[in-house]
Amino acid sequence: MTEQQNEVIMEELLTVNEVAAVLRMTPKGIYSLVSNKKIPYFKVSNRVRFKRDEIMTWLDSQRVPVQAATLDA
Repeated sequence: MTEQQNEVIMEELLTVNEVAAVLRMTPKGIYSLVSNKKIPYFKVSNRVRFKRDEIMTWLDSQRVPVQAATLDA
């Protein structure tokens, strides 16, 4: 693997603190989501890591749909 490929992979991986910043949560809250298996993650040497694209996909899946307002005529 080239150095450039390694850099791309590292840019795609997020730490707990980075995910917490993106989601505007505390790291403790992220660890809670991890322990309850509510957020996609994986472990590298006992350290939790996240793929940026998986977090963005997961975030989109958490969206609550807006109900259309009914207009009284």
